[in-house]
Parts: sequence; C-alpha cells; structure tokens
Amino acid sequence: MKKEILIVMVALISFSLCWQQAASSCPPVPTQSGSSNPSHLIYIRVLAQKNIARASRLLVQANSLLPEAEAHGKNVTIPQNLIREATGLLEKANFSLSNPIAANNYALRASRLLNEAIGILKS
Repeated sequence: MKKEILIVMVALISFSLCWQQAASSCPPVPTQSGSSNPSHLIYIRVLAQKNIARASRLLVQANSLLPEAEAHGKNVTIPQNLIREATGLLEKANFSLSNPIAANNYALRASRLLNEAIGILKS
C-alpha cells in the first residue's frame, strides 16, 4: 500500500514539474490591467498551443485524404469548404496567441471543422 501511494505521489510531482516547465517557457502575456503573466493566462496559452498543434495535425490528415476521396469519385466540395474555413481559423489562432483565450477558441473551432471533414472523407 505504501509503495502504491509513493508511486502516485511521484507521478503527481512529475506532472506538476512538467506543467510548470511548459508554462514557464511561454513569453509574458499582457493583460488589460497592464500587469503581465497572470498564471491562468499562461496555462490557457499552453492549452491554446496544444490545440493549435492538434488542429494542424488534423489539417494535414484532412488534406492527405482529399486525393484518395477524389480518386474514388466522391464529391469533395463540402470537405474542401470545411478545410478552407478551418485553415482560416487556424491562421487566426496562430496570430492571436497574444490573446490565448481567442487563440484557443479558434483552434477548437478549426478542430471541429476538420474532424467533420475527415469524417466525410472517410465515409
């Protein structure tokens, strides 16, 4: 029992240290009040960066499925439109990192559209 508790404690400490390192690698985030780096915005920035990376991977996947779907004679108009819209949102997310809440929202919306496009292309 003590060994299991120790393992859990080590895992929690490792996770905490890892999270702090990820957050500390972010540049300062200005706020409306002029102060910088409130901790909650740092964590949201890290989250936004992870969601941007996820959406970027989905974009690559969706674009790789397009030629195959076209080769099978599928109508790819809707997925192309979804991918185009998601690409715009992903660009906005990358340029909005100074406002991590907005960047995260753009990345999440892009991911939803890309998942929808991938689902259509795979069906």
